[in-house]
Amino acid sequence: MSNIHTKTRQREHPIQLFILFFEFIKTWWFLLAMLFFNVVIKQTVSGFLVYGGSIVLIVLLLLKLVSYFFRYYEVAEDGVHQYEGIFVKEHKFMPYERIQSIHDQQWFFYQPFDVVQAKIEVAGSESTIVLNAVKTSDIDLIKNYRKKAVDSKKTSELNEVNKGSNESVIENVEKTVWEETLPFKNIIINALSSLKSYIGLFVLIGIINQLQSYIGEKYIDAQIERLFNYGVITIIVLILLAFLISVLIALVSDYIKYYNFTLHGYEGYFVIERGLFERHKTTVSYDKVQAVSIKKGIIAHFLGYASISVIQAGEVEGTDKYVMPLIKENEIEGFMSKVFPMMTFPEVQQGLALRTLHSFFLTRILWLYAPLLIGIYFISKPWAWFLLILPLLFFIKYIIQRRYSGYKIAGRFLVFQVIGWFTTEKLYVNRNRIQAMYFKHSIWMEKNDFKHVRLAIKETTSYEVSLQYLKNIEAQKIYNWFSQK
Repeated sequence: MSNIHTKTRQREHPIQLFILFFEFIKTWWFLLAMLFFNVVIKQTVSGFLVYGGSIVLIVLLLLKLVSYFFRYYEVAEDGVHQYEGIFVKEHKFMPYERIQSIHDQQWFFYQPFDVVQAKIEVAGSESTIVLNAVKTSDIDLIKNYRKKAVDSKKTSELNEVNKGSNESVIENVEKTVWEETLPFKNIIINALSSLKSYIGLFVLIGIINQLQSYIGEKYIDAQIERLFNYGVITIIVLILLAFLISVLIALVSDYIKYYNFTLHGYEGYFVIERGLFERHKTTVSYDKVQAVSIKKGIIAHFLGYASISVIQAGEVEGTDKYVMPLIKENEIEGFMSKVFPMMTFPEVQQGLALRTLHSFFLTRILWLYAPLLIGIYFISKPWAWFLLILPLLFFIKYIIQRRYSGYKIAGRFLVFQVIGWFTTEKLYVNRNRIQAMYFKHSIWMEKNDFKHVRLAIKETTSYEVSLQYLKNIEAQKIYNWFSQK
């Protein structure tokens, strides 16, 4: 390891103490809530729970805050170093030429101090250095060192190929090749089409239901009875109002998250930048792109919109996946050719499942689902009648899968179109980015000559997508394509 360093070992910015305190509250919120309930609500200031819990929390908080004084980082010529630990010391070292990506973000309260949080990673989530509060100039220095290390490696490889060449290497100033933004209209549509808006409504109902134990069921029942006296129109208006509140919460959340969402394209990589209170910057190198996914939710599909995300090798938790959170379907082709010029995006060949699947599906319902339904009928008749809807839902899903799922091979590229319960996904992947391929079939599937095909793509762990009930001849085509050298 080199002993020549451009900067001495240093602590992170003192604002990190505030972040550690916030992390402490986030981790132990349930114990703090219990203490608050006992001391403030029940007004109990004695007992093992109060005293014991308070002592444990104070000790944990002190250890958390003291850890700041035992945490250092160093930007050296050979790489990034991180030292941490009170009783057990740990030294992390990451050479610049092996860094895959640098993901930095800046909270609004970081801006006056000119500090950022940065995640520096190589392959795998285990190999990550997280700098929670460091100077922007230090992150810029790390990026410059990394660029020089990568350029030096490329130059060395070039010199090996072209020995004897006396041509000098001229450093070019990087300029933005292209730029894409997310219109505000798309943020609104994303909030309206997202299932978060509808889930939020049920969460709101659940919170009101939980308040019964504190307010009293008799009081709640009296208010509900009083509400019904106002008539059906009043109830409908209140439901719509609750839904609008849920949508408004989703809209505010998306606006904060995707504020000033911008893609900056450069030679060999692009940068995703977004956020209102916390500015996120994620660098996506084309060398690390494993696959590109286009997803359409139920509502977004009918509105003619989709989302585009990227799957990277060794992706860090919290790294942006969305290349474009929402985009019109008729704009996807031009967008993809601009952002991913090195990839091919073939059209999907749909409807590749066997016609005999109808009989197989009905047989499975008769042999597996019917006995289960009969058993539930003797336990609870209302549940049995309710569960009768499930075979219908499965059958509708199967019909849609049979008609629209499929694949297409175009040279080195493969596209899978998979139909889920609430989303449709198109996955575009290069052959050499697929880690493994799995083929699965049961005894009944073998008789009908079809298989399930599953792809595993390298991510932090593994990103998998499955195409079900594919003809055996089609599965063989995919296998032959994948097995090529």
